[in-house]
Amino acid sequence: MDERTSQMIWESYPWKEELHRIGDRLEKKLRQRRWTDRTDANLEKDVFVACYAIRKLIEAQKLTKSVLSCRVECTRAPLIEGRQVALHNWHKLDELYDLQREEKTHLVLRYLCNQFIHSYVFCPVFGENGLLQSVAVASDRERQNCVYIVSVVDLVELLRRVGNDEPCESHAVWDEELGDYRVTNQ
Repeated sequence: MDERTSQMIWESYPWKEELHRIGDRLEKKLRQRRWTDRTDANLEKDVFVACYAIRKLIEAQKLTKSVLSCRVECTRAPLIEGRQVALHNWHKLDELYDLQREEKTHLVLRYLCNQFIHSYVFCPVFGENGLLQSVAVASDRERQNCVYIVSVVDLVELLRRVGNDEPCESHAVWDEELGDYRVTNQ
């Protein structure tokens, strides 16, 4: 096998450049007034691809410790007792989740990415002005517990932060139990 094909990610810059492009598109969507099924799908695709790219960068050890440990602020709304999120109703946020009992929380980077990658619930949330404000998401595992509502502005900021992250120092130590190196980037 060619040595270049044996690496998950050899160079991170193409992945990080794509995060910037997606961030630009998401930022434009904050001013978008007309929404269709296609624009909804493009929003979901962009967020999914961005989160997948971030997770690939995490797994390839291409991010600094400070970015890996960042926590994204969002709100969490619990599932209304007795309700069940299923194929026919996943988009009915106000019928499923107690949006009056939203509470602020912080999600670590990898966990947030996994919510989007494994999303069962994915809904754009619009403000009173009719403009995109947030995205509601719950993974297949979390959907029966809660939904997370993440500001699109915060998502754009996160994509830019990851896209600009450039480790300048890397330390690798062999871990016998892991059977691989433990890498710390700064």
